[in-house]
Amino acid sequence: MSTQSNTAQRRALAIAYMEKALAELEADEDAIVAMRLQHALDVARGEEVSQPSVKD
Repeated sequence: MSTQSNTAQRRALAIAYMEKALAELEADEDAIVAMRLQHALDVARGEEVSQPSVKD
């Protein structure tokens, strides 16, 4: 199996684990951690993620 295939499989498995964890966090109403995990999922999936603006 190629390295690229192994990487894709590991990424897909990581996404599946994060999705399960996100569902559990949302059920426990842990909003901040759920939002952080959702951001990690978006990045792992390669979805466009906007950078938060920082105001002084």
